[in-house]
Amino acid sequence: MILNFEEFPEIWFHMRRQPHPAGQYFYSGDRQMQESIVQQGVDLMLFGMGTVFVFLTILVIATVIMSGLVGRFFPEAEKPAAPVAVAPGQVDARTRAIIKAAIDKHRAG
Repeated sequence: MILNFEEFPEIWFHMRRQPHPAGQYFYSGDRQMQESIVQQGVDLMLFGMGTVFVFLTILVIATVIMSGLVGRFFPEAEKPAAPVAVAPGQVDARTRAIIKAAIDKHRAG
């Protein structure tokens, strides 16, 4: 079969080879397709990174707002005053009685 390139100019366009600077040959349609695929990849990458950035920004803002609301409406309870420390070796009578009862119960089995 003999192709008449005058009747089908699109065939001639796709079969025409263009030299590449590295010495390789690419069909002109392949080069355009590769550039298109790279552009689509860059677009998809930027869209994905933008989506993640927006989501994380919203997450941080929501966390800061919730932290402020919890701090305002549910404040931390005041810590009770620390008990008065007794000097080492001195135990009051009530504590001594409790310790003695616990030891006796433990020894009794």
